Amino acid sequence: RGLGDVYKRQLDICPPPFFPEDLRETSVPEWIRFFASLAQDGGYQAIVLDIGDQIRDIPDLLKMSSTVFFPILPDPVSRSKVSQFEKNLDALSLDDVRRKLIRLYLPSVTVRSLGASLLDDLMYGSMGNFVRQMQREQN
Repeated sequence: RGLGDVYKRQLDICPPPFFPEDLRETSVPEWIRFFASLAQDGGYQAIVLDIGDQIRDIPDLLKMSSTVFFPILPDPVSRSKVSQFEKNLDALSLDDVRRKLIRLYLPSVTVRSLGASLLDDLMYGSMGNFVRQMQREQN
């Protein structure tokens, strides 16, 4: 599919960049072109992003999304981050993004190792099963 390090199975995963700081240099229009190209040329029905704070102008990316799945892990730190994110949406008057939010209460993820089996653990373990079930329910 022209993405180099993409692993094709039932899910395609594009690993994080070697230097995550480089993501800050990508503009919102560049992201939009990239995702449009992925959807069109790759034949994807859905694109799932794991966006941290390395990408600038996240609200603009969320505005262009039809749905924003918002994963929530069952721990106090994650719940605090959720609360802060929602306060940020309110402060920026992003009610349209808030309406698109679908909260996903994620299962705990067990990873056997950070080596070669990591992708298999994620794709075929509890997290992969959770995502596949979610996709079936959306279709």
